[in-house]
Amino acid sequence: MSQGKKNQPDPADEYVDLTPEGAEPSLDDLEAEASAEEMLDRLDFGSPDQGMTEDASDTSEDETPGGGALRAERDELEQKLLRTAADYQNYVRRMSRQLETVQQQRVVDIARALVTTLDHFDRALQTDPEQTTPEELLHGVASIRDEVVKALGVFGFSRLDVEPGEEFDPNRHEALMHQPHDDVEAGHVIQTLMPGYFVNDTPVRPAQVSVAQ
Repeated sequence: MSQGKKNQPDPADEYVDLTPEGAEPSLDDLEAEASAEEMLDRLDFGSPDQGMTEDASDTSEDETPGGGALRAERDELEQKLLRTAADYQNYVRRMSRQLETVQQQRVVDIARALVTTLDHFDRALQTDPEQTTPEELLHGVASIRDEVVKALGVFGFSRLDVEPGEEFDPNRHEALMHQPHDDVEAGHVIQTLMPGYFVNDTPVRPAQVSVAQ
């Protein structure tokens, strides 16, 4: 029994040290590694986006490729915009002055057209009533009235007389009264109370009429 025990190998004898010679770290190596890890933990590198932002902000326009050309183009466009705005303001002022001139000239033209009519009124007022019959006076007034309408007709002015029985048109007529009538259909003009006057298609005063109901 004792001989069999002597033949069995001792576990301690079977242990083989697989660590390469010199691979086991020394105390100095362990201390150096701990110091390096501590330094890494203390460093704050920040996020990658933060670093990119700082780098982009530090780069000026002149340092970027084509930055100087872009800035020159921007300045040129700003100058063109300022010139365009100034030209537009000058155009508005010029057109405003021209419009005032046209309106003033229009008034002068109307006044010139009525000057002759005023002369006729003056001559009529100088007429001796004892040597003028009522018929002659009425004829003279009617002639002056027609002359005024003709003079203003050059500027698109016209007189509107509505015939009895004409259908009522709210765009051209103004109904001052409604009354029954045996000979006029409802909704049609019975009588013109005041004539209408228009400048082209714009009413100066619609014809004032009575309408059948």
